[in-house]
Amino acid sequence: MSLDEQTHHEIRVKAEKDPNGVSHAVLEMPQGGLHVGQSVSYVSDDSFSLEFPDGSLFGATGIKVVSDSEALTLVKEGSYECRCSITPASGQPIQWTPGDPKSGGAHDVQR
Repeated sequence: MSLDEQTHHEIRVKAEKDPNGVSHAVLEMPQGGLHVGQSVSYVSDDSFSLEFPDGSLFGATGIKVVSDSEALTLVKEGSYECRCSITPASGQPIQWTPGDPKSGGAHDVQR
């Protein structure tokens, strides 16, 4: 196994305000990108949920929902939509909706 395949990424889920003061649930993606064979886990100081409409990047059939720091292995290359929801301790839930596609992020998984 190469060093690259052994890499584990901890991706932070957080609430962030845009220049207009609107809050979105976003992911802090790792420098250097994501690659097949690497593992990821998601962490946050707040309650969160991530929905991957195409969960095949983790080997799932259909939708994959993540709501804890479980380590997941990336098994398929491609670009995958991630829909984020977060409930900050200090405020209202922030959820991905078709009207707020900024709450989320793409996972571009390379070979």
